[in-house]
Amino acid sequence: IVPFDFNVCAEALGSKVQYYKTEDILYPSIPEKIIKSFEDIKLPSDPENAGRFPVVMEAIRILKKETGNDVAVGSWVLGPFTLAGQVTDLTKLLKDTFKKPNEVIQFLTPLRDLLISEAKLYQKAGADFITVREMGTPVDLLSPRVWKSMIQPFMIKMREEIGSPVVLHICGKTNEIIHFMHECGYDAVSVEHQNDVAMSRQKIGPPPKNLLLGNLNTYKVMVQGTAEDVANEVRAAIDGGVDAIWPGCDIWPGTPAENMKAMVDTTREYGSKKKKGG
Repeated sequence: IVPFDFNVCAEALGSKVQYYKTEDILYPSIPEKIIKSFEDIKLPSDPENAGRFPVVMEAIRILKKETGNDVAVGSWVLGPFTLAGQVTDLTKLLKDTFKKPNEVIQFLTPLRDLLISEAKLYQKAGADFITVREMGTPVDLLSPRVWKSMIQPFMIKMREEIGSPVVLHICGKTNEIIHFMHECGYDAVSVEHQNDVAMSRQKIGPPPKNLLLGNLNTYKVMVQGTAEDVANEVRAAIDGGVDAIWPGCDIWPGTPAENMKAMVDTTREYGSKKKKGG
């Protein structure tokens, strides 16, 4: 799945991205928020050639050429609220969801449209599926009421415009909004390790119409744990009702190869056993 970091769309909006010359694993970061007020937003006139969009598109084309039809090549875009938190002050943005909700909605709308354009560019390059990652909107940050009234309409519009197959992912605690996520009409919803997947499954209903993906702990288990820890986590997720094993967030580049293998092998073996009623 590409792109690699979260800053691609923010960079296309004019943000300066900080890269690090180090042997340590450090993701690029954005040292300065470029939008001081909601009126400052300026969209790129030619998205296809903006920032690193062309680089991501080329990466997708290379992956498709090298893998053919053997594996699915996925891509992803942020949600508008998460993107907004990268380009403007997050504390003010959160406060304004209560103080100035209409202004926040007006600010998020063009960001949503740019993200839809980004997703379509990746589809054009050959991506087999798109994930919309509205990671900055768990109930840790936004109440279910605000999510329903403010975020859900944007998620529905992105689903309608991007098409299928498309997955909705939110980090953090989402059991209280999982039914709202499901109402958005995505082909699947993805949750992380803080979710009780059995509760999520109960709230969204049974497969195959209601696909649930999750929910491996990508650092404590995948990086710091043993292969057996990973296998146990995979089994627990399958027993909880997920339809496919997905990491709860990005797989850290330093994840041990044996843990990646344990994730794949256990998913195949235990998943097949469960399908047969074992």
